[in-house]
Amino acid sequence: MLMALISMNLMGQQSHQLDSVQYYNSRSAKNRSSNQDKALSDAHRAIEIAKAGHLNKHLADAYRNAGNAHYYKSEFDSAIAYYKKAEPLYELISDTTSRAKTLNNLAIFYKITGNYDQALEMHQEALELKMKLADKKGLAITYNNMGEIFKELAFYDKALDYLFKSLDIKEELNDSISTAYTLNNIGNIFKVVGKNERAGDYYRKAYQIFHNRDFLKGVSVSLNNLGELYAAANQSDKAIDYYNRSVETKKALKDKKGLAVTYNNIGQLYFKQGREQEGINYYKKAYGISKEIGHQKGIAESAIALGDSYFDRGNLSLAKKYLTEALGIAEKRSLLQLSLNAYTTLASLSEAQGAFEKAYGYRTKQTILNDSLFNRQLRDQISELQMKYEIEQKEKENKSLRKERSILQLEADKQRNLRNQVFIVALIIVMAGIIIAFVIFHRKNKRIKKKLKSINEELEQRVNSRTKELKKEIEHRKRIEQELVNINNEYKRVVSSVPDFLWSGRITPEGEHVHLHISDNIEQLTGRPKKYFLKGFDQWNTIVHPDDKERMEESFKKAMKGEADGFSEEYRILKPDGGVVWLYDRETITREKDGSLRFDSIVTDITSRKEMEEQLREANATKDKFLSIIAHDLKVPFNAIMGFSELLNENFDDLDDDEKKSYAKNIISASESAYKLLENLLEWSRAQTGRLEIRPELIDLSVLANNSIKVMKSGMKEKDIKIRSHIKFGTTAWADENTINTVIRNLLSNAIKFTPDKGKIELNAETKGEQVIVSVADTGSGIAEDQIPNLFRIDKKVDNENSNEEGTGLGLILCKEFVAHNGGEIWLESEKGKGTTFYFSLPAKSPLKGDHS
Repeated sequence: MLMALISMNLMGQQSHQLDSVQYYNSRSAKNRSSNQDKALSDAHRAIEIAKAGHLNKHLADAYRNAGNAHYYKSEFDSAIAYYKKAEPLYELISDTTSRAKTLNNLAIFYKITGNYDQALEMHQEALELKMKLADKKGLAITYNNMGEIFKELAFYDKALDYLFKSLDIKEELNDSISTAYTLNNIGNIFKVVGKNERAGDYYRKAYQIFHNRDFLKGVSVSLNNLGELYAAANQSDKAIDYYNRSVETKKALKDKKGLAVTYNNIGQLYFKQGREQEGINYYKKAYGISKEIGHQKGIAESAIALGDSYFDRGNLSLAKKYLTEALGIAEKRSLLQLSLNAYTTLASLSEAQGAFEKAYGYRTKQTILNDSLFNRQLRDQISELQMKYEIEQKEKENKSLRKERSILQLEADKQRNLRNQVFIVALIIVMAGIIIAFVIFHRKNKRIKKKLKSINEELEQRVNSRTKELKKEIEHRKRIEQELVNINNEYKRVVSSVPDFLWSGRITPEGEHVHLHISDNIEQLTGRPKKYFLKGFDQWNTIVHPDDKERMEESFKKAMKGEADGFSEEYRILKPDGGVVWLYDRETITREKDGSLRFDSIVTDITSRKEMEEQLREANATKDKFLSIIAHDLKVPFNAIMGFSELLNENFDDLDDDEKKSYAKNIISASESAYKLLENLLEWSRAQTGRLEIRPELIDLSVLANNSIKVMKSGMKEKDIKIRSHIKFGTTAWADENTINTVIRNLLSNAIKFTPDKGKIELNAETKGEQVIVSVADTGSGIAEDQIPNLFRIDKKVDNENSNEEGTGLGLILCKEFVAHNGGEIWLESEKGKGTTFYFSLPAKSPLKGDHS
């Protein structure tokens, strides 16, 4: 009796615990979105009661309710912890439905915190459970969530595949709200790949459903999406209006994650409008909210936006801080698009800071990642062979069903024969047995026919159902295939627009060369067909300039051995027409698991840059020489003038006549030297600035030569040099008299300067075809062979070890300029110790009207 009372008491207590835990669980679930603190309190009370009563089912429900309450408070780590406690309990009590829901919840929160690998793992487990349960609604939800994750990871083909599967089921179930969410997600993918018009179609369908059903959460998402479309179309006022409406809705819903997204969008729009500080303020709002709720992807997005903004405003330190933080999150979480954005700005930032090695590293990663984003798994996704295989499988199943029907038909025939036999036997035995047998077999035959008819109808339904499913699957796959073709075409368009050419390949452990990708513009750059390089990687070495080949090959070998961080060289290649192209080649070399060496190259044509560098070097040399002449060569004669003038002034009465004449002579000589230098400088500057006037006419070279000799008499007499002109009277040329007169005087002046005392100088002219060749030969010390190339360059100084004479070198440069302006050329022949002969050519006649004589 006592034991019975105890048992009844225990049963009553257990019943009370069951009622209490159900009450608290029910109230927690009801309050999770409106009063999270109350929901958490009820969930914890339910946990205590369920633990005390060993009520595993209700304990799991209480854990899940606590996780839901933490979710609505945006406390994602706590939510995950409670879901992890609930899931194994559901598995223990074989509650497959609740376990699948909990796995889905876990996956959602792993996605929110950026742990995509774990999220996919949870969704895959949930998917298997829902397939066993034939839970179409659950399958649609899981397909949708997996599509969203693959979108975040930039697997756009897989994302579309899962989202369209979800959409098909939701439309079949007529679940409008859920259908609208998936429409939004599909629109997001089309927006990412640049198909804004297609994205807009899906966004508007989703918005209409949410609006009609007065579903605020969905309305806030759609308002934000439509705002993004108007922003992309440069309709700023409409975009801001939609963004603000989205913000108000999200504030009412306490949707912090959604708020951060829209704040980022507003910041981007303001920055685009030039309202930079307002844009930064909104980026900071979004960044702070994402930090608060621990949303890693949101933190990275806002940090990149802030980094880009500060970089544009020239604040490199703040830009680097935010971009580095964003890149760390993006690489850790495999957020490929965000990694690409961070690489792009960090490369520009490094270039601005002069860290070109870092910039090159970021640029290489940027190009390789950009290539992979659009090319990832685009091939072999939907093949005709796979569809044929699936059709054949379904056909086999239909044949199996038809075979089953044939067996049943044979059974019916067999029964019919048996009936006849029994009927005959019964007729022979007894007339009464005939009636009984007929009734029995008639009933049996009726049952068989009914069963056969039922099987036929079921078979027909199954065949029709399978045929519809097969058609739907084929249409679905065709739709995906077309989207993949569009994405692939977009990828090719982007790659073809890049001026650099890309080359990726592998060298297997057996030495086989495997080409992975070669840009089509390699033909334009090298002048050789693409197939020329498909013979092997060594083909590239055949076009490298001989002077650069050894250096390039040595650098590449070091990179292959791992002795250097990749390969980076500037070198020349030879085109088939003899042209030379300068290239900047950067390669990343990695060793794969099978021992193969993978290389990814970015090759840039830097010929224009090299030419600009050479022009800049010559311009700098010109400037330096010009300043040197002004600072030094003009200073020397003026020092002499001032020095001798001062001596004359201070000591005039103490000097005899010879000394005075000597000082005056020195002043005159220095003045002539300064005047000549100034004259050359003025003529040269006019030539450099395009103000030199060339007025060609028929001139007599013998007259110009004789006049120049007269001008040079003082120098000739001082050194006792003989100058003779052998140019015959009437030897004419088509040229500008003033500039050619300057050329002859400068050549004579040089010859006098570098010819020793009692030497001689001779002038000659000879007509050869359409040209007149003029020469000025001296018996001076000659010019060393290695100094000859420097004579006509302003950036080089010629050293004449056999002469004490010193000059600016500007005279010969002026000669070259003037001869060239008159359509001729200048050159020389020289031999050490024997003298030098300068030659220059001029047109003998007018190029338009012939001889004007």
